[in-house]
Amino acid sequence: MTSSNTPYKHLFHLLILVTLVTFAQACNGYSDQVKQAKSLTLKGDMEEAVVALNERLEVDSELQTPDNLDHNQTLLLLERATLLQAQGKYALSARDMMIVDDRLEWLDIDKMSLKDLSKRLYSPSKSNYQAPPYERLLLNTLNQINYLTDGDLEDARVEARRFTVLEKYFLDDQNKTLQPELIALGNYLSGATYESSGKYEEALTHYSKAWYYGLRDEELRIRLRDLYRISRRTTAPINDVFFEDLLKEAKQAGPLSRDEYFELHQRGDTLVITQFGYAPYKHAVNIPIQTARQRAGVHVNPATGNSIHAIHFTELTSTGLPVRSLSSARIRVDDKPVALTQGMHVTRAVEMAWSLIEPKMVAAAILREETRSAIGETGRKASSQAVSTHPVAGILGWLAATSAQTALAAADTPDTRSWSTLPAYIRIARLQLPEGLHTVESYIHGSGERQLVPVWSTKLNVVNFSKAR
Repeated sequence: MTSSNTPYKHLFHLLILVTLVTFAQACNGYSDQVKQAKSLTLKGDMEEAVVALNERLEVDSELQTPDNLDHNQTLLLLERATLLQAQGKYALSARDMMIVDDRLEWLDIDKMSLKDLSKRLYSPSKSNYQAPPYERLLLNTLNQINYLTDGDLEDARVEARRFTVLEKYFLDDQNKTLQPELIALGNYLSGATYESSGKYEEALTHYSKAWYYGLRDEELRIRLRDLYRISRRTTAPINDVFFEDLLKEAKQAGPLSRDEYFELHQRGDTLVITQFGYAPYKHAVNIPIQTARQRAGVHVNPATGNSIHAIHFTELTSTGLPVRSLSSARIRVDDKPVALTQGMHVTRAVEMAWSLIEPKMVAAAILREETRSAIGETGRKASSQAVSTHPVAGILGWLAATSAQTALAAADTPDTRSWSTLPAYIRIARLQLPEGLHTVESYIHGSGERQLVPVWSTKLNVVNFSKAR
């Protein structure tokens, strides 16, 4: 090549360099950051998984908290808190969750334009993590478990109040919700918190909401009836036929003193909680453009026509995760089976939440791809026109436009960040035990975990299992 072609040579080399760098940047996503920790967690090695997360958080141990909580660090701290809870380190887990609660941003796509959302969906390394609302509610729910297990009723009530504030965002004017299981579980734990604190009116309100949104068994029904007998209320917290009938039953049963209620329901009161499986996580996929348009409910943009064949986007997946069902968990207390009668299907809640926001997010991804395609097409047309006067420059320009569009598409790493250590299920057994030491065991598909639990007759005793998944 002659010296007069040197600028083209430099342009060609620069084109290759930019493309390679852009592809390299695209490979470094959140899944890569948590890959080691997630692999260790799936093997049941929570301790080493925490070590791996500490390295990412740039701290020496779980006794330390990171100075920097930008970008993915808040989410990584939340992952660590979940694993610390599984290890029974409830105070450390609660500390991390409180830090996350103060820093975690919301993803409110209803208030975002497609253009702004299309920027948020890609290149996540440039932005702080924004959590879907259900993760905020689950954060308060799991932190209540931390405090209840540690016997810290004061901070458990704080979490209950936080949950009550947040749940309002999930309810419409008729108190209907698209996340009933999540609302029910949070209120059930809040009811237990206030009941154990001797605040029976508040307990009645929360237990009533837990029942209304789907946590129902005979034990809770009788507990609710007897709370009405204590309060001597004439109206229910929720306008529903069930509560009207329960009020009539409570009236017929007659008044109940607080001491009598305690003997009936609270002496040796024990909650056994088991968290198992893993909720689906996000991964990047190529979706055929026709499929994407159907999901988003959008049509072909005349400016790009059929030039777009696929979009790089995010989907939920359970690939590589253990297969679990509601019946996967078994509990034994003092070598006797105990039924898990309450809880929530976390996976179902995650999938429902995703289905509500996916159409708009896909539409934003299509808009981004159409914009890039239009820019690339403009560059190629201009370069084609230049071929007649400057053949080499025109061809290189055409290559640059095409390669830049391809490289940018590859660099558009979809935001696959999510709370990846969330359980697939949270299930609860409730029983009254005599004071003393008891052996409580959890079995998840053959994997067992045993705890020797001191049960006190005068307090709420909470046992959590989330290590064997």
